[in-house]
Amino acid sequence: MTLYAAFFTVIIIWSTTPLAVKWSALETDPFSGIFFRIIIATVAGWLVITLRRTRITWNREALTYYMVNNLSFVPGLTLVYIASKHLNSGIISLLFGFSPIISSLLGQYILNEPALRKRQWGGFAIAITGLSLLFHDQLHLLEGAGLALILLIIAVHCFSLSSVLLKRMSFEADTISTTVGTLMTSLPIFTLLWIIFGNVPPLPPDDNEALSLARSVNKGWLAIAYLGIFGSIIGMIAYLYILKRLPPSRVALATLISPIVALYLSTVFEKSHMTPSLLIGAGCVLIGITLFIWKPKG
Repeated sequence: MTLYAAFFTVIIIWSTTPLAVKWSALETDPFSGIFFRIIIATVAGWLVITLRRTRITWNREALTYYMVNNLSFVPGLTLVYIASKHLNSGIISLLFGFSPIISSLLGQYILNEPALRKRQWGGFAIAITGLSLLFHDQLHLLEGAGLALILLIIAVHCFSLSSVLLKRMSFEADTISTTVGTLMTSLPIFTLLWIIFGNVPPLPPDDNEALSLARSVNKGWLAIAYLGIFGSIIGMIAYLYILKRLPPSRVALATLISPIVALYLSTVFEKSHMTPSLLIGAGCVLIGITLFIWKPKG
């Protein structure tokens, strides 16, 4: 895999994942979508480590690592799937662009990282202004969007907190095996959630509805398979590949490009209406994040 191919693979997968999450929930519930995604990802990951002849570590330190990593997997992923019912995929991708900002703020208190500079605080203020415009826009367009946005913000905090806490740990192992270990330890929890909250869609009363349901289910299953293989395994491998070979500022560009592509895909496939407040809000968020992560030379 070349460096450029890996970089564009990350952008494509990050851009399409929110849309795939929405499609995976067609005619079913969020818990079923997550459950089958994790199963597919676990099986695919297990095949990869089997072919590579690597082993999963199960000592106390490894289990602690998996549990901390599951802070993003279990509550974070669950909240994303629930929120996706009431938000378009572009907004989901845009809000996850806040993760570098949240991680930096949490890192100051947890890792004693350096205080933010004035430029970063300015970028943070601009991004928050954009977020407030997005809140205003979505509350007027979509029913249940207010609660969905709050759940999504909590999910972003879960992902960011998990990444910061993992930095404190000295556990080192093969990245694929740690990912599969995390998936395997999360599977019992997602199975329990699916048993309690999951459901099966009712049978349609006529042939036309049956055909419509079949098309939706086919699209949903394709989305689940895509998320399990590409979103959870291939995307992770490509991300780790560029993370080791590119400076953090270059890798962070993916968090800026992905929301733009995701917003475009949302207008094409979800027929989302781009209002002026949405465009201005999205622009403010992207400008704010750029100022926050940009490091001038010298």
